[in-house]
Amino acid sequence: MKKIAFVGAGDLATAFIDSYKNDYDFTVYSRPETDISSEDSCRELTGQLIQFDVIIITAGVFNHDFWQSWLVNTVGPAFIINQLIENNFKGKAIVVSSNGANWDSWPGIPQFRLLYNNTKQSISRFVKCVAQSDVEGCYVVFEPSAFQSKMSNGTGWEIQTVAKNLKFCVDNSVYICTLPKYNTQ
Repeated sequence: MKKIAFVGAGDLATAFIDSYKNDYDFTVYSRPETDISSEDSCRELTGQLIQFDVIIITAGVFNHDFWQSWLVNTVGPAFIINQLIENNFKGKAIVVSSNGANWDSWPGIPQFRLLYNNTKQSISRFVKCVAQSDVEGCYVVFEPSAFQSKMSNGTGWEIQTVAKNLKFCVDNSVYICTLPKYNTQ
């Protein structure tokens, strides 16, 4: 049975674990014990993550706090990936980014949306570059669009659809997975 670590205990992690609790062995790392915006916390966490077959980083924020957005959405996940590489991690690490990484129309969107999309664009680009480099392990970026969660006010894709697509990333050799914009029509 694959051992999976979730970094972040949001709605997607909960839905995934509920749906596939008989298929994998799970451990969840989240606030307040694990603070992905802290270098020391990420460094300590990486030492624990190396034992897992799959690491799924779902931690993220969507708010007006410029500093926290960059730390949680980009810096923390990139630092963890870098630490995994330096420690010769041989498993699979999946960073859940956002389909918003693929559009950053400005002007025309609110500044907090521009902030969010660019933090996600940065982490997506980082993971894509790592995935194509000559490192041990497998590095994947998953870019779903809005799904039914607290972060998106319960709108978008059914969360089970997103969990099913994340399972595809866990079980298959891919380096990028996307789930396009949810169309209500």
